[in-house]
Amino acid sequence: MIFRYPDYYEKFSCIAGACEDTCCAGWEIDIDDKSYEYYKTVGGAFGEMLRQNIKEYENDEEDAYESHGFILKEGRRCPFLNENQLCVIYQELGEQALCDVCTDTPRDFLEYGGARELALSASCPEAGRLIYRNKEKMKVVEKEISEPFPWKETEDEQVLADEILFARNQAITILQNRSICV
Repeated sequence: MIFRYPDYYEKFSCIAGACEDTCCAGWEIDIDDKSYEYYKTVGGAFGEMLRQNIKEYENDEEDAYESHGFILKEGRRCPFLNENQLCVIYQELGEQALCDVCTDTPRDFLEYGGARELALSASCPEAGRLIYRNKEKMKVVEKEISEPFPWKETEDEQVLADEILFARNQAITILQNRSICV
């Protein structure tokens, strides 16, 4: 499989409490199954607090991508976001204890045409600075990895993948043209 990503992608690092915004409020925070199983094993008072702030989603819950999520506080804030805009799970258990959505955000990916394309969301102020303050033309990095593509695309999916790739290449060409203000 091919991995494609903008050259600034690997430069991203969350600035956490120094950020003027937070990824930890305003949306549902889903918990992947592996993290949920781990959270059930955490001992002590923190483990109890962790479990008290997890809910099981109903089958028809609109925003749910997983079967569990955090019970949000006022302003749809994560219950583990402290007054300094820092993650208490990270502080107590370490980075490896974060659920997938917390580890990945603002990173995103799309798989098509035998490739996985990685991106940063400009809704994150720090990612936005990397994207919009880059004085150089954006370059796309491609790496071949031994991981197989997760499914076999149908002919229609391949046609769509070709169209997406064409549109993406056109968008990159426009973004690389420094004579145009976007």
